[in-house]
Amino acid sequence: MCEAGNAARTLLYDIDTLTWSADLLSVFGVPAGVLPAPLASDAVFGHCAGAGPIPDGTPILAVLADSHAALFGHGCTEPGMAKATYGTGSSVMTPVAALPADDSPVPATLAWLIGDHPTYALEGNILFSGAALAWTADLLTGGDVPALVALADTVADSDGVTLVPAFAGLGAPHWDRDARALFSGLTTATVRAHLARAAVDAVAHQICDVVEVIEDTAGPLRTFRADGGGTAARLLMQTQADLLGVPVVRPRIIETTALGAAYLAGLAVGFWKDEAEGAALWLRDRVFEPALAREAAAARLAEWKRAVERSRAWATEA
Repeated sequence: MCEAGNAARTLLYDIDTLTWSADLLSVFGVPAGVLPAPLASDAVFGHCAGAGPIPDGTPILAVLADSHAALFGHGCTEPGMAKATYGTGSSVMTPVAALPADDSPVPATLAWLIGDHPTYALEGNILFSGAALAWTADLLTGGDVPALVALADTVADSDGVTLVPAFAGLGAPHWDRDARALFSGLTTATVRAHLARAAVDAVAHQICDVVEVIEDTAGPLRTFRADGGGTAARLLMQTQADLLGVPVVRPRIIETTALGAAYLAGLAVGFWKDEAEGAALWLRDRVFEPALAREAAAARLAEWKRAVERSRAWATEA
């Protein structure tokens, strides 16, 4: 993150002078001279030396963190727009007008710095999303995740079964490394398909937990876009829309991280005149509209929260 006059945070560098934080360097005992100079996201970071197919002298531009690049690739450059990346874990991000004054369960970050104009964001990282599906697939379908999703799609819902995938604790917004994974709500009527459906639901529920905090901090979302390998699962995308109560938009190019870096590189060399022109190149593949009544969605969310509370601090209990 960058220095923004907020005394409540220990931050990485001063955005006005682009120098490393002396306080942080002191904490870790790192001399400033061994670090490269901080640069804006669209600066020239160097030039290629002609190795491989890239021509000698090609500038290296648009250095962004992976989730931040996906946010830029989606054209989510204003508050009220959010994206979720569905990978082994998940990242949910939304731009904010300024760094929040107080610490939040969903931390603030510098999304990018273009020239001297910073864009800040809230980002919640989830530890187990695609990894939760993979674990459940090992249990039920011989490690075949598409087969797991297909099995989940054979039932209308999980019949009250909930999986909290806290295999290594919980990330945002709970931040509980002592939480442990659990299945709850099992009965003699529970079948393999209900367990599979609970795994799919768990990915969407964790996204909802982060979005709830984001909306409490930054206001309601009007746009929610998705990327990453998990977006190929129609059931997951529909479940996400049903639980969020807002449309979920899947783009034609789901590897949006690389796309975002390319957009910013094009902006840096003047190929596009502004952020809006690059964002206009983003193309939707499908919109998943909410199809579940809000009362039913609220009941599922409440069951999820109950299960999460049961999983909390499990490793520290006697």
